[in-house]
Amino acid sequence: MKQFKLQDKKKHNYFEGYYTRVVDERQDINYAFIFAKTLYKKDPHAFIQIFDGTSNTYLRFPLEAFDYSESHTVTIGDNTLSPQHLTVKNKTFIIDVTFHHQTSLESKSAMGYLSHFPLQCYQEVLYMSMDVIGTLIDGNTSVSLKAYGYMEKTYGRRFPKRWFWLQAAHFQRDTYLSMAGGSVPTLVVKPFGFFTVFMHKGTTYRFGTYNLSRIKIVRLEENKTQFIVRKKTYKLVIDATMHHPVELLGPSDYGAMNLPVYESLSSTVHLRFYINKILVYEGKSSYAGYENMLK
Repeated sequence: MKQFKLQDKKKHNYFEGYYTRVVDERQDINYAFIFAKTLYKKDPHAFIQIFDGTSNTYLRFPLEAFDYSESHTVTIGDNTLSPQHLTVKNKTFIIDVTFHHQTSLESKSAMGYLSHFPLQCYQEVLYMSMDVIGTLIDGNTSVSLKAYGYMEKTYGRRFPKRWFWLQAAHFQRDTYLSMAGGSVPTLVVKPFGFFTVFMHKGTTYRFGTYNLSRIKIVRLEENKTQFIVRKKTYKLVIDATMHHPVELLGPSDYGAMNLPVYESLSSTVHLRFYINKILVYEGKSSYAGYENMLK
């Protein structure tokens, strides 16, 4: 609940939002939902983005339609999001689901101590995994969902100038990955910061700028990038291949929602995990969420 809580750090020129994935691979259902608000002085409003991997719908609401209650529920018009449920209604589209067996980071920030620095953008992983149960209605088609979910949130003044984001969970059971990195200018310097959270068989491995981990990023092909992450005797080698990126809108300066963000929900990840140079786990995941804005 602590990480889910609305931060509301500024009254103007600020954004804050929640990102939730719902994936039912048996029925090829693959969605991301963004509940958010922007306090950009020239155009403050609330919004929901509905992304199905091939197209994105931007639903705009008056700022007053955004509400956060003491019961940890975000409401935008007739749409609601909480740590336990999601409801979105738009013309002929309705999704109404509940979340179960959430796997969280035990109330610890994925960003480590960087979450206390004066940064442009903050990102928190809320749930690495959760079971999603409910109903989806799209036009005349109604399906019962028994899906997988993921949830995170971002807030601040703007997205970084350069960044990447990668989230994957369709490995074997109990194996999840979430990582992000970008230019994180502070008041004095402009380092490239990153974090990686890798969960495998009940153990959480954390890599990040905050614990002196190192990252090497190598572009292998036009749409394929390798990330090599190291900390002491641990090493992750992650080959991420981008498939079918679609334009979403993200926050630029002062929280203005006019920044093109290209995201894929159908990328593939090949991951290798080493301890003391010994290969401990190797797996592949489809349905990966991926943004690569490092160019």
